Amino acid sequence: MDYEVLHQKKATTSEGRFLIPLAIAFIAAIMCSAIFFFELQLHKNIKNSVAERLRESSATVDVQVHEKINKYKNDLQFLYSTPPISGLARAAANGGNDPLDNTTSEQWKKRLETIFVAFLQSNSEFEQLRIISTQRAGQELIRVDRAAGGIVVKADNQLQDKSARDYYQQSSQLSQGDMYLSAITLNREYGKLDYPYKPMLRIALPIFDENMQRYGLIIANINTSQLFASLNAMVQAPNSLILTDSEGYFLVHPNEDFRFSRDLAPNKRWDSVYKSEPAYLENILSISSNFAGKQQYEALTKRIPFTGDLETGFIDAHIMLPHSEINAMEREQRISTYAFLFGVSAFLVFVLGFLHRNLKRNRELAEARAVSSAIISGSKDAIIAISEIGLVSSWNKAATELFGFQREQVLGADINKLNLFPNINIKEVCNEVKSRRKQHEIEVDYQQSNQHTTHLALAFSAIFDEHHQHNGTAILIRDTTVEKQASDKIKQINNELEIKVAQRTAQLEKASQVKSAFISNISHEMRTPLNGVIGTLNLIKRESLSNQQQHYLEMTEVSVNSLNVLINDILDLSKIEAGKLDLDKKAFNPIKFFESLSGSMAVKAQEKNLEFILDIADVEYSSIVTDPHRYSQVITNLINNAIKFTKTGFIKFTATSKRLSDDNVELCCTIQDTGIGIAPENQNKLFSAFTQADNSVAAQYGGTGLGLSICKQLASLLNGQISFESTEGKGSTFTFTIQLDSQNVEKRQPSSRFKDSVFAVSVKQPELERSLTKLISHCGGQLTNVDLESFEVSDNMPFDTLILEPGNPLLAKLDSFSENTYDHSLPFKLVVLINPTEPPPQAKFCTFMRLSKPVLISEFLLKLADERLIKEQPAQDTIPLRRETDTQIHIDVDIAGAKILIVDDNDINAAVAKGTLMSLALRFEMASNGQQAIEILASAPENDPFNCVLMDCQMPVLNGYDAAAQIRKGAGGEYHSEIPIIAMTANAMLGERKKCLNAGMSDYITKPISADKLITTTAKWVASTYPKHHTAPKTIAVPEVNQSPAILQEELIDEEKQHWNREAALGRLMNNEVLLNKVSKMFLESSHKKITLLTQAIKDKDYHAIATTSHALKGTCGDVGAAKLHLHFTELEVLAASKGNTLKDIQLKLLEIEKDYEILLEILQKHTIARVG
Repeated sequence: MDYEVLHQKKATTSEGRFLIPLAIAFIAAIMCSAIFFFELQLHKNIKNSVAERLRESSATVDVQVHEKINKYKNDLQFLYSTPPISGLARAAANGGNDPLDNTTSEQWKKRLETIFVAFLQSNSEFEQLRIISTQRAGQELIRVDRAAGGIVVKADNQLQDKSARDYYQQSSQLSQGDMYLSAITLNREYGKLDYPYKPMLRIALPIFDENMQRYGLIIANINTSQLFASLNAMVQAPNSLILTDSEGYFLVHPNEDFRFSRDLAPNKRWDSVYKSEPAYLENILSISSNFAGKQQYEALTKRIPFTGDLETGFIDAHIMLPHSEINAMEREQRISTYAFLFGVSAFLVFVLGFLHRNLKRNRELAEARAVSSAIISGSKDAIIAISEIGLVSSWNKAATELFGFQREQVLGADINKLNLFPNINIKEVCNEVKSRRKQHEIEVDYQQSNQHTTHLALAFSAIFDEHHQHNGTAILIRDTTVEKQASDKIKQINNELEIKVAQRTAQLEKASQVKSAFISNISHEMRTPLNGVIGTLNLIKRESLSNQQQHYLEMTEVSVNSLNVLINDILDLSKIEAGKLDLDKKAFNPIKFFESLSGSMAVKAQEKNLEFILDIADVEYSSIVTDPHRYSQVITNLINNAIKFTKTGFIKFTATSKRLSDDNVELCCTIQDTGIGIAPENQNKLFSAFTQADNSVAAQYGGTGLGLSICKQLASLLNGQISFESTEGKGSTFTFTIQLDSQNVEKRQPSSRFKDSVFAVSVKQPELERSLTKLISHCGGQLTNVDLESFEVSDNMPFDTLILEPGNPLLAKLDSFSENTYDHSLPFKLVVLINPTEPPPQAKFCTFMRLSKPVLISEFLLKLADERLIKEQPAQDTIPLRRETDTQIHIDVDIAGAKILIVDDNDINAAVAKGTLMSLALRFEMASNGQQAIEILASAPENDPFNCVLMDCQMPVLNGYDAAAQIRKGAGGEYHSEIPIIAMTANAMLGERKKCLNAGMSDYITKPISADKLITTTAKWVASTYPKHHTAPKTIAVPEVNQSPAILQEELIDEEKQHWNREAALGRLMNNEVLLNKVSKMFLESSHKKITLLTQAIKDKDYHAIATTSHALKGTCGDVGAAKLHLHFTELEVLAASKGNTLKDIQLKLLEIEKDYEILLEILQKHTIARVG
């Protein structure tokens, strides 16, 4: 029955399929009819609208012209009626005297001139008023003109004879009371057109005496410009106005070339310019122009008479409307009408669509119900529907087969009364499903009437209608007896397997632990005799050795170092496998890190005559946080491998950074070589421990195969990965990427140091050229190409700086050019890239600047972007020293005699800073706090100011941050407000540099202070304020460690080295043992008092005092090389700053400090006191 209903629904759907197309066709027919009738009526409506617009404009013009003409006539009548007019006529008839009141002609004339002047002042349209005598044949008797912004009365000698003018000839024949109006023409004076042009209308009245004898004429010249302007203003666009006189000459025209054509263009008349045809309505003409454009118009012509002369006393006003505007009107009406019709159609279609959608939904719902009913009936699962009150509303065939109840028996029955599942309250479960709106599943065992037990899975689902109203619950009951039996069997098998896997895993873990313990123990046991070997070698080195013995000793040292590296690798591997390798994450500058690493690694590559290229211009961050030791370990291993397996070509180290998201930053390092490459079949085993590509590699190059395995696992610990690409015989490229937290990085400011500078680069290696090009572009510079063959030196070169290599043939050409100049100079800066393994440049005359390979960003900017640097002279006998192996510091400015203020409350730190800078021949003053520093600066004479301030940040009275801010505000004297201030702080946390710069400091150095860093930074900033001295570059020699027999010190044993890192302290003090001894003595004298203060602060629970004292001791320990105590005080400072429940930890830390402090005192007394003093 359900399938029959489904077929009926499909038939109904087929019948209703054509409802929408028929409705749309009906709407379309209505729309087409509306459009047809609209188009029929549109043309007629437009014609009537055009005619109405033209008539309105024409009527307005007609009224305005008549009003103006009548006003002009009335004004002339007013003047005519004044007494002087009749008085002049009487006086002329009586010999020059008016018999009425004995007034002479001259007196009347003066009075009339006064009236004329007043009238012209009040009526701006009147240009001229005259009295012309007819008795004297057209001679002007009185003339008052508007001229040059004023009113002028013409003298007798300026009066003219107008007898030949047409307006005089016609006016002289007028009868009493008649008025003459001339054609409108341009004004003429002495027969020539007056400029600027003035269209004039002349109105004349005859004057008679008492005997009716003609005396003369009163004539008014009226400037019609205002009239024409007002008419044009009345005719609004798109209508246009054309005025023609009685002969068809143009008076007003939209085209200025046609205006006043009677006087200016007599060939241009209405009939010659326009061709007219009768239009569709009365008085409307279709006009087409004969000039350029040949536009078409609809025009209405209105004749406006202003005298009784029907032949000449009128003007024609033509109101024009272009056909383009008529077409636009039609277009506008079409658009508005069609838009309305479209909107109506769209609305009707939307309504039909909405109705159709509802009908379709109803049909689909009916179909869905029919299909659902058919599915439920044919389902093998029992399906029962229950209403909200717990009555059965649906019962399928499978439910009948399972429970034995017929559909008719259970419909409308209470589900609980059927007692299908005695242990389940079905109504309560339905209510729970309704409230939770989630499916609820229950598994039960059901015993059928034949005593056969089956396992049933019941799924309760709430039924909701389209309005999300609850309509009941559906129960799906499935017989899962077979599945239950299979599941139980699988669980049993899994349990057995898990027991076996656990046993095997325990065995493997035990084996791994045994292996790791063995490797760790044996490695440590190997280190003990190895340390003995190293110590013995150091003792032997002090003896007097032959060349052969020295050679054997060097060979032994190489083997010992290789063995030490191998042991370290094995220890790292065992720690990683045991999960005991801890990371020591800290903030550091990646640019300086990569430069330092590359500076040392490049030496190995250059010893094999390989080009080592550093490309780190794309690193955008000045500070990152990760484990620098492990990070360095991975990169060093990759570079070492590249050098080991490369015989010729280059090693390129590239670093880039990019932001992956708001939270993550990626730092990517790529090591590219031109070595032997890796065969495809060996690439999959590259990262396996104790494995190499093949046996020939181990035989030829050596190694254990541990390096890349450790790198792979270290990369994973650093939240990164290693990948590679390799082609056998061409080389390999290894990529090492790590992801960093964006909150722990600081972005460096983009450099524009080379803005407006042009560079030329000529090097052999294309990769080196690309690296230099990128570096110059990142710093704002521009590149130009150099053609070696056609290169000629001139005073006008297309670049500022030229970068070459020593073997470049251009050097000889440049040297020859310098030889012929009076000062041996070049018209640009010459930079030569120096490689220690290559011969020095052979240049005798030209000066150049040395730049060591690989090119470091810091050195590149320091030497090329600082204008105070002095060009280096060519050296024939020396080879530049590498950065990390240098024993000299090059200062390219002379700052001897500069005045430095060192501000530090710690005498040891101040002594270290002063002793380190003594080689620069500076003058020093000391201050112990910020307040004292400000007072010293303020008291310094203006003619001998300080040139730089070295400022500690944590000090009593006034700290370094606040002191710097006050100095910037002028507290130390206005002449010191811009002085360079270099921060010296023991705080190396991320953000400390920014804090110092925000306080007004110029630069930032961390404690313990590095000598070369302090010297170069101080020299750079002092040079910015100290007067420039043109002297040769200064080389500061770093003293070698003096170990003469008289004061030979004992070697530190390993345990002592843990407490006192003498080598690091000497390195920071430029190997100055005297300064180290002095600093050590000061530490011995002052540290006990500070330890006592720290102990008391801990007893008093004064966390601020604990943090302050720990900070001071941390810096002191760093200067003296007390590595272990430096770490203790760093941790203690952090504990005190947290101010939490850390007192117990602080007390425990104090015990460790006291113990290690006593050990350090013994070491210092043993190794330094003998030479103090």
